[in-house]
Amino acid sequence: MFFALTATGRVRLYNWTNRAVELMKNGRRLMKVGAIGGVITALCCFTPFLVWLFTILGISALVGYLDYVLFPLLAVFMILWVIGFVRGSGGK
Repeated sequence: MFFALTATGRVRLYNWTNRAVELMKNGRRLMKVGAIGGVITALCCFTPFLVWLFTILGISALVGYLDYVLFPLLAVFMILWVIGFVRGSGGK
């Protein structure tokens, strides 16, 4: 934990790593995040949903770069799902 020394005493500093560590400890929650994120990312990868959305928004020139973002993001969510599965089952 991170603490700051102030005139009144020690104060626990909150940062985003505390939340990330809590998430990584809970296997079920990690599986949910991986599964939901993977499904949403897969829908955006394999359907023309984002192409239509980018066209409506007028930024269709960026459609060519979607693969550079979506495929690694899908891989990250699948890795999170696998880590959650291993942690949730106790590594058995």
